Amino acid sequence: MMGVMLRLTIGLVLLGFGGLLTDSVREIRAWWINQSGTRAYKAGQFRDALQAFERATELMPQSPTLQFNRGTALFALKKIPEARRFWQSAARSFDQRNGAQRAAAHYNIGNTYFAEKNWREAAEAYKRALKLTPSDQDAKYNLELVLRQQKQQPQTRQQTRPPLPPPPPIERESQQKRLRRLLISPWHGDKDW
Repeated sequence: MMGVMLRLTIGLVLLGFGGLLTDSVREIRAWWINQSGTRAYKAGQFRDALQAFERATELMPQSPTLQFNRGTALFALKKIPEARRFWQSAARSFDQRNGAQRAAAHYNIGNTYFAEKNWREAAEAYKRALKLTPSDQDAKYNLELVLRQQKQQPQTRQQTRPPLPPPPPIERESQQKRLRRLLISPWHGDKDW
């Protein structure tokens, strides 16, 4: 009788740890699939990236990072409203203490509105990003563009070629370097003649 009770107790304990083990395996598997999606995205294979992010989300549906990545792939595929929906979900789900991730989601939400020429909503999204990360030069630059567009709105409607939307954050570092290079000019100072 004692042997049966011991086996039953050991079995119940293993089942309990098995649940924890299953969750860990699921997280590792989702991470691995997310990494393959990231590689596909960087290689320009946006459909493959989206499929990988979707598979990873099936394993971890509450992950804001996976929601964010799905939005990034959808944006690259020009599925703007869908991308915005995933970024909005990510912005709500990211940990309140991590402002940088939430700011990146708001920045991208602004990019979706920018692509649709919804200047008012784009400005609001960029402002939310700047509240979380005030030093974000890309958000400041895009906000300035949006504010200029709002002032020139009647003229913009007459133009035939709409401006291209800014890139998602995965490409932001190269954009920052390019902007710094363009904005740096030598100081001419006062001439003492």
